[in-house]
Amino acid sequence: MQTVTLELMNEDVLNILKNLEKLSLIRVIKTKEEKTEQPISLAGSLSKESADLLRKHVNEVRNEWEREL
Repeated sequence: MQTVTLELMNEDVLNILKNLEKLSLIRVIKTKEEKTEQPISLAGSLSKESADLLRKHVNEVRNEWEREL
């Protein structure tokens, strides 16, 4: 069995899906809508060492940019 997420572009699609469910071809599982406007938090996704290396690299690139101006 495979689970997929669909974005319904038209309310009629839901009726079609419900008909397929009645035929035991699929199962409709209602979920909470995702809010895409919320910022994605990456806190804790990098190790301290990786975060330090990334900060160092960003600072180096920023300094190079300012020197060229």
